Amino acid sequence: MRFTGFISDHDPKVPNALPIGFMIYEYNGSEEDKAKTIAYLKQGHFVMGWMNVDHDVLDGASIGPSAYLTDGTFVWPHYYTFYLEKYPRFGIQKSFFEHIASNQFQVPAVSEERLKELEMELMNAIK
Repeated sequence: MRFTGFISDHDPKVPNALPIGFMIYEYNGSEEDKAKTIAYLKQGHFVMGWMNVDHDVLDGASIGPSAYLTDGTFVWPHYYTFYLEKYPRFGIQKSFFEHIASNQFQVPAVSEERLKELEMELMNAIK
């Protein structure tokens, strides 16, 4: 399991989560690539979540439920899409973009068994 889009202000225990300030930098990709990335993220399979509402760490705006999604390889937080849509300079990890491009921007099917494995891995990573 690989992580992408995690912000330490939201998920301090997730390995490689970065402070929000490190996630906002000069985005060098095209608007088309960003749109494809956002669409891909929205197609993700639900891994786990709970009854809590995340808020934008910069202005306090409501983001939505605390949830985590996957394509079977990467796991990302629901809030990642929010930040990509709201902040034009919000970054996309190069290895993640290369991965989704290799999937032709289509989230593959993920077995229930794999989703359960990812849920357990994620729970262990965030406790």
